Amino acid sequence: DLKRAHAIIEARLSTAETLATLAGLLGATYPTEALDLAWRQILYSSSPNRLGMAATHRTYVNALASYREAAELIDQVIRKASAYIAREADTIAAAPLDTRNVQAVVVTNPSAWTRTDVCTVTVFPEATQALGIIDDTGTPVPVFPEAVRRTTPSLRGSTAAEAISSYETRRLTFVAQNVPPLGYRTYYLVPREGFPKPVTSDDAQIE
Repeated sequence: DLKRAHAIIEARLSTAETLATLAGLLGATYPTEALDLAWRQILYSSSPNRLGMAATHRTYVNALASYREAAELIDQVIRKASAYIAREADTIAAAPLDTRNVQAVVVTNPSAWTRTDVCTVTVFPEATQALGIIDDTGTPVPVFPEAVRRTTPSLRGSTAAEAISSYETRRLTFVAQNVPPLGYRTYYLVPREGFPKPVTSDDAQIE
């Protein structure tokens, strides 16, 4: 468990440093203290008597606590840096002509090579609103909606603020194609007519 956690967190830390650097080039403050502490926690837990084989139960627990703190710091850096990059990105140039109810999704690539990968975005649409995704060329992108959840019960006679809080939380998963290295690509959430119909088949199996 410790070795698996170490590998995951170290890779995430590299991603956090890259995104923080890109955000810093756009004007954000580089999170020196957070990244320094994350590295210290990883280095502390990677000593042979902890990562190789924890000598005691307390040593094992202390190492897990260090990895957890590092993971929380790294996630915070990634969220803030990604949000800053998204705010600074030009999402208007390739936006649809009709921007009503359109939301931009900025997919950032921290790698040094072009990537095509699966992305998941959390949105808060109205319960009755169906959403689709198009790329920056206006081409529709296949999307898989999942984890639809109402945040609060919908009550009659509710105020505007209560109505907003009763929207459903929905995760949309799609494949971001050819995102440039150390760059970003913009996708757009657009309203569409109804939800897609399920694919049915009389066969007993799907290949």
